[in-house]
Amino acid sequence: MFEINTAENLFFYIRKAMEKFSGRRVKRVDEFLFLVMALNHLREWIAPGYQHKNKKWPEPENQGEQFFRDIWKLPEFQIINEICNGIKHYKSIPQTTSTEFGLTIDEWESIDDVQGFDNGPPQRFEVDGVDVETIMTKVVEFYSKNWFNKPC
Repeated sequence: MFEINTAENLFFYIRKAMEKFSGRRVKRVDEFLFLVMALNHLREWIAPGYQHKNKKWPEPENQGEQFFRDIWKLPEFQIINEICNGIKHYKSIPQTTSTEFGLTIDEWESIDDVQGFDNGPPQRFEVDGVDVETIMTKVVEFYSKNWFNKPC
């Protein structure tokens, strides 16, 4: 679609979004959503159509399918998958999630990005007390090291 027509193209935009997300004190929800959705679904671009049936994985027939199984074993990826599916299907996830606020109005990038004026913009998202940025970074590093062979 458009210029995002390969897994490599999508990964390029994931890395760019991750750089922006990590470099900001204010965490933009639109970037967060893109990263969660893209990190979860990139494996499907690598191994189209490969999925478990009745909770049982078929034997991988190629490197892409093996990678699909390998990333699934990564605990951080499973969290990304839970968040993605929780957002997509409007359901809660088994982990405890929280959003940290607390920036002064002078630290806000834009008032347009603020949903609740009392809280201001988010500056951190956590799952079970772990910053989601840390979780996403580990997933990006796994894709980079184990599929794209590019240093982060």
